[in-house]
Amino acid sequence: MKTLHLKTASPLTIIEQISMLLDGELSTIEGETTLHLDNDLTIGSISCMNLENGISYLGYDVLFHQDIQMVHESVEGCPIYFTYASQGVSRTSSDFGTSRVTNIL
Repeated sequence: MKTLHLKTASPLTIIEQISMLLDGELSTIEGETTLHLDNDLTIGSISCMNLENGISYLGYDVLFHQDIQMVHESVEGCPIYFTYASQGVSRTSSDFGTSRVTNIL
C-alpha cells in the first residue's frame, strides 16, 4: 500500500502536493484547478474550486490500481471536511486529538 502524506489546509495545495507525489499534470480553467493523473498507479482527475463564504470543493474521480492511504495532517483552525464515496470504497478515520484525518481510497 502506498501512503501519501499531505500537510495543508488549502484544497489547491492538496492537489499540488498530490501532483508531485503521483506525477500528475495541473490545469486551471475558470477558477477550477484540475489534476490529471494517468500512470501505472492511477488514472483520473482531482479538481478543486473555492466557492463563496470560504467554502471549497475538492472532488476525486480517480481509479487507483492499488490501495492508497492518504494521511492528511491539517493545521490548527482547519475547516471541517466531509468525505464520501459516490462509487467504490472509501474508508475514513479521524483522530481529533492530533488533528489527523486518514482517508483510504
